[in-house]
Amino acid sequence: MPGNEVSEETSEQRVIARVEREHQALEQISASMWVVEAARYLHGGNLLNNPAVELLLKGDSARVLDLGGQPNCGWAWHCSRAYRNAKVYTATTEHELMDPTLRGPSNHRRTAVSNLWELPFPDNHFTVISTRSLFQYLKQEKPLGQAMDEYDLCLRECLRCLKPGGYLEFFVMDSEVVNAGTLGTAASVEFGFNLKTRGYDPAPTKNWLGRIRRSGFDDIKRAWTFLPMGTPQAASSLLPETPPPHVSTYGEKGLEAVQGPVGSTADAANITGLVGGWAWEQWMLKLQVEMGKEHLLEGIAGVMEEGKSTGAGWRCLNGWARKPL
Repeated sequence: MPGNEVSEETSEQRVIARVEREHQALEQISASMWVVEAARYLHGGNLLNNPAVELLLKGDSARVLDLGGQPNCGWAWHCSRAYRNAKVYTATTEHELMDPTLRGPSNHRRTAVSNLWELPFPDNHFTVISTRSLFQYLKQEKPLGQAMDEYDLCLRECLRCLKPGGYLEFFVMDSEVVNAGTLGTAASVEFGFNLKTRGYDPAPTKNWLGRIRRSGFDDIKRAWTFLPMGTPQAASSLLPETPPPHVSTYGEKGLEAVQGPVGSTADAANITGLVGGWAWEQWMLKLQVEMGKEHLLEGIAGVMEEGKSTGAGWRCLNGWARKPL
């Protein structure tokens, strides 16, 4: 009967639908992929830097927890592919979006929790716990009925879930833009004020090491780092492999000196700007959504461009700590 025809999907339509799904997946993973690769580059090609890496490469019972990380297309996916013998878990808050249609590596699992200091894992379960974004979620306030604030509760929970001799790897940053210009100063002051009024810590690096020691960790290794926003764009010129023909390559002692390609620390600034800018913007975006702002990250592009010319960047602290044997 007219109007009851069932249209069957042709082979061309199926191909088009598959290409569209692949394009959507690439759009979702491209930004985070660049950030993970940039961070990996800054750490000498490594996703993890603690001594437990050898266990992850060899042991079948090794487990890694990405606490507060991106549930889809993030660091945990890269970690799962790098350490195929290990089981990698991502534990994030229930407010974070988890796309059920996106499937990661077979050795990766996702878990949604109400609080990052109340994890559904047994004692002595993980070989490594990675915490690269806890400062975005934890407050300095004490939850109802608790004697410690959220930071200390979370670190105590990490200690419980780690195996004896397991490692907590961390990254924390301050909200303040160092060496900022006019735009950067205004943005970081407003950001810090909004964080403090809502119970967050705008400068978590100051108390982090003390918190780790009080929680019971030992063998703490840490590095204070500064992540520049980048360098102003300039006309690029190829560096010569050897001196020009009219320049003598012989020194006073008659020895020939041939110069190879020479780099600069300014070249790394654009990589650090990608890593630091992503973390800072994600932190600000989460807060602005929580505050109900309509125009998200307004004016941040101008802050970044200004910061490149003023040598601005972010103060960070990264390293690892071990659970006693």
